[in-house]
Amino acid sequence: MFSSDKNVENLSKLILQIKDFVELKIKFARYDIVLKGTSLLSAFIIVPILLLIALFILLMFAICIAIWIGQSIENYALGFVFVTILLLLVGIGVYAFRKPLIFTPVSRFVCNMMLENEDETEKEEKE
Repeated sequence: MFSSDKNVENLSKLILQIKDFVELKIKFARYDIVLKGTSLLSAFIIVPILLLIALFILLMFAICIAIWIGQSIENYALGFVFVTILLLLVGIGVYAFRKPLIFTPVSRFVCNMMLENEDETEKEEKE
């Protein structure tokens, strides 16, 4: 007969290799999830900080423009009213176009981050 002992031995080696392969894939998936999670978390921490800094700069710039307009028309209150109206119009514009200005870029960023490593893995597997 065929050497059934050798076949059983080869089959057991193959099963062990498959088991090791699956364990490595699971470990890789865990590391990938941790990497993407920390990247996403750090982005969600950095973005609000940068937004606060940008808002502070915008506030200072708005005060400067309001004072400049107030000096130009010799009425500081009216200068602040003009700047307030301008900022309200900008806020309404951002709110009106929130989907293309905010939602779409954020969703693209998150999707690209989550799918980034999968594209690289697929390229490596094809080679």
